Amino acid sequence: MNSNLQEKLGLQCPIVQAPMAGGPTTPRLVASVAAAGALGSFGLAYSTPEQIHSQCRDFQNECADRRLNPDCGWNANFFVFPEVVEPDLERLDRAKKQLESLGRRVAIDAQAMQHETQLPDLREQITAALAYQPSVVSLHLGIPPDEIIALIHAAGCYVALSATSLDEGLRVQEAGADFIVAQGIEAGGHRGIFDPDASDDKLGVADLVAQLVTRCDLPVIASGGIMNGADIAKLRIAGADAVQMGSAFLTVDECGSCDTYRAAIDKIGDRDTQLTCGFSGRPARGIRNLFIDATVSNEAVLKFPIQNSLTASMRKAAAGMDDFELMSLWAGANYRQARYCSAAQLLRELQKEMLVALEKA
Repeated sequence: MNSNLQEKLGLQCPIVQAPMAGGPTTPRLVASVAAAGALGSFGLAYSTPEQIHSQCRDFQNECADRRLNPDCGWNANFFVFPEVVEPDLERLDRAKKQLESLGRRVAIDAQAMQHETQLPDLREQITAALAYQPSVVSLHLGIPPDEIIALIHAAGCYVALSATSLDEGLRVQEAGADFIVAQGIEAGGHRGIFDPDASDDKLGVADLVAQLVTRCDLPVIASGGIMNGADIAKLRIAGADAVQMGSAFLTVDECGSCDTYRAAIDKIGDRDTQLTCGFSGRPARGIRNLFIDATVSNEAVLKFPIQNSLTASMRKAAAGMDDFELMSLWAGANYRQARYCSAAQLLRELQKEMLVALEKA
């Protein structure tokens, strides 16, 4: 049951390892996924061009060590950052005081909590990645300018844009993208809704896929809470060409956050996930902790990405002390089903489970 998308990307299985910015998606992980016949992804949203060059060179070396085809497919993912709106001084002061209060747990330096308005230049980021010929460039949090899509297509790469509703999916198609990443409400990490201040349909991934495949002509990649082969089979039968899985890879051997997430799941893995704006100023799903509970009202939360910059030192200090109560533990709704194995073993098991489920369907 190969899909058009699988054929285009030369994949042996219809699985995309989700791009997770901030450390999880290491060159070793992306190469391991590629070697197993799926699509590996780098989360490069916050990376400088220099960091992108370094990651891509390390990926090429990993591929060479594994004797992979140097042109093996991979995905470079970026954020469509909004224009930064400076917060008023009163709200900024409230946000700082809130963090200072919580930060005493990890001895936060109040002077380090300064917001930044200098965002990554998307064209420069993508240009750096294109030098290494990714098969896909995906973008999250909105639709980029037309010239960015043209730049990617001119380099011979496919464009994938995320959507959380039918309206967004239709806009993705109109923008000239090649694939739609259908992000259900179950997905971990940042919610891709174009306007976080607008009404959110909060569709589950199955319902979203059903709407998109009915009204859109583009291949659909289903994303959100997908943890096993039975999940994949259901979404393939519903019309998805492939699935994107993030939380399932958080505990594989090659993941950059492996030790952190293993420890977190062992310690607080009985907790549910929750959408929060507290860490970054934008809705994102993570394992519930003290910080999420403390910022649930959003009254002292700044807009994205200033809040993200403001909490950076707190999150870094907390991670250094394994203080899970102040870390952004991004995870999908079904994260407890994560397995502890290599990426190759995970993909073999998922493929086997999917085929069994499809035979029974």
